[in-house]
Amino acid sequence: MTSTLLNYEQVITLANFNMELAKKLLAAFLEELKPLSSTLKAYPDDEDMVAISKLTHKLKPSLELLQLESLNQKLNLYKMKYREGTAAGKAELPKLYLDVLQMCNQVEEEIQKYLSAKD
Repeated sequence: MTSTLLNYEQVITLANFNMELAKKLLAAFLEELKPLSSTLKAYPDDEDMVAISKLTHKLKPSLELLQLESLNQKLNLYKMKYREGTAAGKAELPKLYLDVLQMCNQVEEEIQKYLSAKD
């Protein structure tokens, strides 16, 4: 993917243009995101949707603050289709799972690159 999911201008604005603080915010968010990615990778068949739901609920304020709407919307759709319990909803889960996992991985990579870049 070539497009970025993370709005760096938003992060910098939140940090009041303090680059060190912006990096700390991103590092903290990265640490919040890692458990969700790990849980998704460990349970690709929705075996632990309770844990996934708890982790996404915990991430919601950060997703909104960092304006990661696309990831937030995809996570909500994933949980909604799981709860729906219909055959059609369940049929969409594998694709949604891959989308969510790919987006989480992309955000993690973007943050890691940003944090490792020289000022």
